Amino acid sequence: MKIREHGKVYKIEDSRILVEIYPEDTASCAKCGCCSAKDGARRIIGVKPVSGIAQGDDVVVEIESVNFLKAGLLLFFMPTAGFLAGILAVAYLINKPPDYLYFAGGLAGTVSAFFILKLIGGKTMSLPEIVGKK
Repeated sequence: MKIREHGKVYKIEDSRILVEIYPEDTASCAKCGCCSAKDGARRIIGVKPVSGIAQGDDVVVEIESVNFLKAGLLLFFMPTAGFLAGILAVAYLINKPPDYLYFAGGLAGTVSAFFILKLIGGKTMSLPEIVGKK
């Protein structure tokens, strides 16, 4: 399933185009509470670069809904697995370690998981695409 949003081109960079997304129906959007739009805050997302688009253009952006699920799962499970792996590594490598080393190992595992997420994030997630001008 794909989600379509309307927005305005905010900035054009080499590797992506930044688009400011604005909700179509602000009353129902404010009730949802799923994003920052309820606060009236600007939502800016990066999309794949496309030729023929200029700053200030009104565009339609298409987002794969499966990317939301992937992001949520990766951001929850990877740090949790890293924390547990760090604790198990300390338990395996050190005989009767003090408690603070378990915490340090878990923290190191969590930080390592975030670095791994940063490395694989670009390969597993695709940027939204501009499908047309409004």
